[in-house]
Amino acid sequence: MRTSNQWREHLLGSLLGQLQLATYTAVFIGFSGASISGLWLTQRSQGLLGERSLRMQARTLESHLQSEDLLTWLEE
Repeated sequence: MRTSNQWREHLLGSLLGQLQLATYTAVFIGFSGASISGLWLTQRSQGLLGERSLRMQARTLESHLQSEDLLTWLEE
């Protein structure tokens, strides 16, 4: 039980320990924020690319249907 109090006293009992703890916390929060924002931007980009691809495929399908006069047949 003595060892668990030693690390706590080292980190919280001295100015150097408090600075180390603050540094580790800042680095952890910084890396976490960068990772989360990177994942969010990647997911957003993939969503936009997927939507753009679907719109392009719909336009291609529509132009093929119009060129074969199948679109007018469907509208009747």
